[in-house]
Amino acid sequence: MCPVRRVGVNGREQRRAHRTINKEQGPQLCPAPKEFSVNQTGILSTVSYQQRMLWPNSLGFYLAAVVFAAGNLVLPMAVHAIPNGGVIFLPLFFFTLVAAWRYGWLAGLLVATASPLLNHLLNGMPALAMLPAVLFKSWFLAVAATLVAARVRRLGLGWLALVAVLAQLAGAAFDALVSGNVMRSLNGLWMGLPGVALMVFGGYAVLRLLDRREEDAR
Repeated sequence: MCPVRRVGVNGREQRRAHRTINKEQGPQLCPAPKEFSVNQTGILSTVSYQQRMLWPNSLGFYLAAVVFAAGNLVLPMAVHAIPNGGVIFLPLFFFTLVAAWRYGWLAGLLVATASPLLNHLLNGMPALAMLPAVLFKSWFLAVAATLVAARVRRLGLGWLALVAVLAQLAGAAFDALVSGNVMRSLNGLWMGLPGVALMVFGGYAVLRLLDRREEDAR
């Protein structure tokens, strides 16, 4: 049985050539297994991740935008039964992060724009007064996720947390600047910590699932 080859921690590779002995066919070289690269250990562990940029000239671009925007419609419905559920769990931003990290800035920005507008038109949330701040944070999240994913070419909880926290800070700063209500913005930062955790851990799980499914489809 051929073993799995692993790429070691900190970029070191440990390769072993194994041969199986078949009494009838003689020695055979085991086929090269798929590599799986891991960097560091624990909660900051990362895996290699290649961003698959989608462009408007492909059908996949619009399919991805529709699916992720629909996800950003369903998640708010699921948590709005909870008091302040939108502020706590930040469901409007979850699939924006996933779309941008996976498929690039154009897909991310389309989802980031469509999701708040559709939610406002269909559910009245976010309120019209909050729409500019929500759109700004959505756009910032999409751009930040795209840039970080393209730069590091890895997927990890730490990188996702960096993007989610930066988006929260940028959104709070914009809201405080526009509304003049600094305390409301600061309160939103603390209340949104569960939503940041959801984006980090949930986003990691969804992105890994997408990667595995696309690899299996090849």
